[in-house]
Amino acid sequence: MPYFLLLIISLLLSYRAVAWETDQYTLSTTPIAETGEEVSRFIHKKLQSSLDLANYYRITYPSKIKQIEVKLSLEIKLFNDAKRASSYNQMAMLEQEIRLLRQVLKTYKDDFKLTQSQQGLSAIVAKTLGGAIAKEEKKDAIWKDITGITPYPTGMKDNQSISFSPKRFDSIYAYAGFHRILHPSHFIFSSTIKLFDIEIGLDKLGHIFNEGFQYYRKFNHAKNLGESDQVALNKGIAWGVDTENSYYGRWVSGIYSNADLASNYVGLHFYFNLFAPLEINGLTYPAILLQNKQGDYDFNPEPQNQPQRLLKRFISYHMNEAFNPSSLEYLQYIVVKKAVKNRCESWKNKHLEPAILKNKSSNLTRWNGKYYGFNAHNTVSIYDSCFASSSI
Repeated sequence: MPYFLLLIISLLLSYRAVAWETDQYTLSTTPIAETGEEVSRFIHKKLQSSLDLANYYRITYPSKIKQIEVKLSLEIKLFNDAKRASSYNQMAMLEQEIRLLRQVLKTYKDDFKLTQSQQGLSAIVAKTLGGAIAKEEKKDAIWKDITGITPYPTGMKDNQSISFSPKRFDSIYAYAGFHRILHPSHFIFSSTIKLFDIEIGLDKLGHIFNEGFQYYRKFNHAKNLGESDQVALNKGIAWGVDTENSYYGRWVSGIYSNADLASNYVGLHFYFNLFAPLEINGLTYPAILLQNKQGDYDFNPEPQNQPQRLLKRFISYHMNEAFNPSSLEYLQYIVVKKAVKNRCESWKNKHLEPAILKNKSSNLTRWNGKYYGFNAHNTVSIYDSCFASSSI
């Protein structure tokens, strides 16, 4: 079976989307429609579905668990009776039924347990929201279909496209990976979308809600072992760096994406923010969720948590791969650097004030003043490539 088909099949079957790139160096010739509020509403809706599922577990599963326990107890009694009567055929049948009931009981108990803690509820959010995002990522990157993340089935809003992806051999990486047998940038590519006036790869949403949850799991595991907050935080960051240096990055494409790592780190703080206030660049955002006396979670009705605004606090230029460039292996670095130079005219037409561009691309090596895994080796700065010699 061809390598291409094998990779496509594995990506379709995987829970998370991996191995594709995105290109914000290559600018669309027409404006991309602003869809920040629409995507934020999508996130809010999936969060609500997560809460509904958790509350359903909490209300209905205790009685279901009790019913299974009663049935299991009866089956065990019948098994013991059959054993005393040396009824081996009946014993075998009952043994299988008991095994299945125990598996079902464990599933119900595990699902119910998810409603009893913040970590458990976060797992439901990751499964519901993160799973929905992963599905839409694949639809975009593999099939280039319009996703369900925005309510525009035609792909147009106010006569503007809601996304942009360069043609396969027009991307910044098109000729940067031919020294590799299989380079995902040749055929699996995440589109650029505009959220709250910032253009990012659609794949960054997956990094926020899926890889971000993996950071959250690493953090909590370390905390449960008695580690400090900083040590626990470093565990998540180290996992992200390791994956970019291996199967999410350098092993597959030769690209270590700083923007991916920043998005992962932002995602960790999304999960923190579900239950506690979050300070970003001097602004404090309220907890997204509140718990009532019955144990149910619901949205905290603060203005910043309204459906159309919820996502905004998490989007920044850290997620734009032209402003926050990737670390490239040397052969790619040479090709990409030249390709960026060839795009300078379009950037100069779009950014008439170099000082503004420089300001947007500065201070991205940290997020909220904190290290997230940035690697400066062989990065191609759009400002240095096209504007550094300009008078400011």
